[in-house]
Amino acid sequence: MPKVLLAALLAIAGVLAIWSFTTSAQVIDDTPCQESCHEQHGYCVTACGERDNPVECEEGCDDALETCLEECG
Repeated sequence: MPKVLLAALLAIAGVLAIWSFTTSAQVIDDTPCQESCHEQHGYCVTACGERDNPVECEEGCDDALETCLEECG
């Protein structure tokens, strides 16, 4: 039984490693302008945690991200 558990944990770790590699590869393909937009979005969402209505705040962050990315071209 411990061997089965170990095999399952290794399989999950492998899937997570592949997933993290593929998601980080997408960020590398961004232009500097797009990277800046995503960075600003992250700061905005983090700041929303301190607001009275974080969901509405995050929607505003999402709108600002979309506008920023459109301006990047």
